[in-house]
Amino acid sequence: MRRKGYAVSLQEKSLYTAGIAAPVFSNGSVVGSLAIIGPLERMKQNGVDRLGALVKGIAHKLSEDLNYTKLSSRRKERLKLPEQAWR
Repeated sequence: MRRKGYAVSLQEKSLYTAGIAAPVFSNGSVVGSLAIIGPLERMKQNGVDRLGALVKGIAHKLSEDLNYTKLSSRRKERLKLPEQAWR
């Protein structure tokens, strides 16, 4: 999650299923998440990295709509999240 800005779950909850999720921010805090869940084979066919980038991008746009303000570098350091997670 920290490296790519989204989390991937492959068959962790149920066999043959996968999920990809990204955080949604508002006022410098996580207020929710955006996720897609579906058959593992379909996720693999569509590319987990491609789908992850899409989910992350949409979560970022949603964060902007919620008046997300970028965190200070000090706060990011405290959360230990890479700069790319905030793009």
